[in-house]
Amino acid sequence: MNRGDSHARVRETERFLSWPSPFSLKSTWVSTDTTAGEAEVLSENISSLRWAETLSDKTDLATLCDQLTLQLLKQACTGRQALYPSRPLHREIEHHAERRPNDVAVQYGTTSLTYESMNERANRLAHFLAAKHVLPGSRIVVCVEPSLDIATALLAIFKLGGTYIPLDPSYPVHRVGMIIEDTAPTVVLTHSHLSTIPAADTYSVVHLDRIASALQSQDPHNPDVEYDLTQPATIYYTSGTTGKPKGVVANHANLIHTIYTAQRRYGFCANDRMPAVASFAFSISLFELMSPLVAGGTLVILDRNRVLDPASLANVLQQVTVVHAGPALLKGLVRYLQKHV
Repeated sequence: MNRGDSHARVRETERFLSWPSPFSLKSTWVSTDTTAGEAEVLSENISSLRWAETLSDKTDLATLCDQLTLQLLKQACTGRQALYPSRPLHREIEHHAERRPNDVAVQYGTTSLTYESMNERANRLAHFLAAKHVLPGSRIVVCVEPSLDIATALLAIFKLGGTYIPLDPSYPVHRVGMIIEDTAPTVVLTHSHLSTIPAADTYSVVHLDRIASALQSQDPHNPDVEYDLTQPATIYYTSGTTGKPKGVVANHANLIHTIYTAQRRYGFCANDRMPAVASFAFSISLFELMSPLVAGGTLVILDRNRVLDPASLANVLQQVTVVHAGPALLKGLVRYLQKHV
């Protein structure tokens, strides 16, 4: 299916190869973009693991797995090195706002923002947050439902060099409280109808749906903030199924490399329309939120009920060019299409 087709390019990012195993490594995954050479190496290692299972119980299978993993990593790191811009991602979005101000940047339902209006909103919010002592390295919790606010909040935080910490509004109050206590944010961005955020004197709570008038008095121009790209950009928390949830930190350089690698590998362009399918609290959501914006395309924000309803999601496919989803969601969608198309 070429880029000009009206239907979406569905990219199944994980294809599982599984086999019965008495030890912890039960499956591995291969990207659909895996090269023939990489697939051959992986196949050889899978064969080695199968062979290892036939050995005596005295065989140190954990050590063998570590050795095979190290071998794969070494082979992956000996390829060509790609050079990416050494500037924050929001600079690229600001560039789109200057060059193509009237192009649609983000859409939610029947509402949308152009690159110019999204950038101005983010600038006003950034200056508003700066007045609340948000500096490079400050931690900002974002607990919002799907809306245009997620794009402007994320962009404003990156413009200030802050650290983005997303929380799902459906989280239990005790989980939200634990993460807020653990991260010690300067500000929490949320919506007024959400009762998830506990009150405290150690941080400011900003209701994004109640500050429209306050933002109008803020500077609409890009903030002039310089910061070290090794500073933390995001903190995502694990599910905590094996214990206390743990925060995983990625810096701005990590984020730049990840997004530009995706731009190159998947060929994102300004004609692309990509929906945000994952929960904002999942780290993969940042790939969905930033990829279309960095490319100059359109980010499509979806309510969770539209994502989880196969009929609604099938309708979305007719309006976008790129879809990123895991196997479970895609299987449900494929079953629906097989019955109704």
